[in-house]
Amino acid sequence: MLFECPPATQTWALAMHLSLWGSLAIIPWILWFLWKARNGKVFERKDSTPLEVLQLATSEAASWSLAHVVPEKREVDDRTPYPYYRIRHH
Repeated sequence: MLFECPPATQTWALAMHLSLWGSLAIIPWILWFLWKARNGKVFERKDSTPLEVLQLATSEAASWSLAHVVPEKREVDDRTPYPYYRIRHH
């Protein structure tokens, strides 16, 4: 179903045409949104176009990647003043 039904084959062909294969990380997202499109058709009688499936998959993949970016640790210069961390002596 995720590879052989006409909407799925059209989605995979469109993904190849749009050169989305630069990163294999997109494949699980396409599979997931094909599955969601299938459920939408079966349970809600909602049709999704291959382009809609790819747009949702790439958007969600980008959002997920952005949400999992770990900021780099910056080196601290010992001479840098820390006004919020100063200990006041009385």
